[in-house]
Amino acid sequence: MVYEHELISTIESALNKDYQIDREVPMIDKFIDIVAISKNPNEKEIIAIEVKIKNWKRAIQQAITYRLCADKVYVAIWHEFRHRVDENVLDYFGIGLMEVNGTTQIVKTARQSDKIHPAIRENIIGYVKGLE
Repeated sequence: MVYEHELISTIESALNKDYQIDREVPMIDKFIDIVAISKNPNEKEIIAIEVKIKNWKRAIQQAITYRLCADKVYVAIWHEFRHRVDENVLDYFGIGLMEVNGTTQIVKTARQSDKIHPAIRENIIGYVKGLE
């Protein structure tokens, strides 16, 4: 049996070279599993990731909200359940897909969000950067 925190650790390992990462970042009345902010001072890219073992529908419901603060939003799913994900739903909302199995692989690249709310985004940046 695999646990969500194991997937989160795997994803963090894949991203920590290029991104400052934080877990369980508060956003309105939700918590984003992983927020990754580019370490490159010339970029301000924010990636939000909702991690689930198999409940991809619930992950998408949560990920849709994250489009208010992140440039790109992903659902990360355990590899054994990736085949269940309806990629048409991901396409509709512009959400990307990561598959996790000891490593992290981007299966579908997220589109740039066109729903970003500046104040919510700044709150996320302040929360993550405040941990430095």
